[in-house]
Amino acid sequence: MTGNDGLRRFDASVWDRFFEFITPSDEGLSRGEVQEELRRAGIDVSRAVAKVNEVLEFQEARRALVTAGSRHESAELHGYQ
Repeated sequence: MTGNDGLRRFDASVWDRFFEFITPSDEGLSRGEVQEELRRAGIDVSRAVAKVNEVLEFQEARRALVTAGSRHESAELHGYQ
């Protein structure tokens, strides 16, 4: 075994347990505490949050468009225009 071959002998569940052991738990932290931890670590998530909000708005707009389209088709089927 050389290099990373030794690491490959462990399956994903072993690595999951290992990383759970070495990383601090974020369970029980408030939103403010999480934001403070991110600030302390110098991690700016504002662009990521903006992107997620953009995607959510897009999905909502798409749902509204699909709903409006179905209502229009339904009205046409019943003779309403």
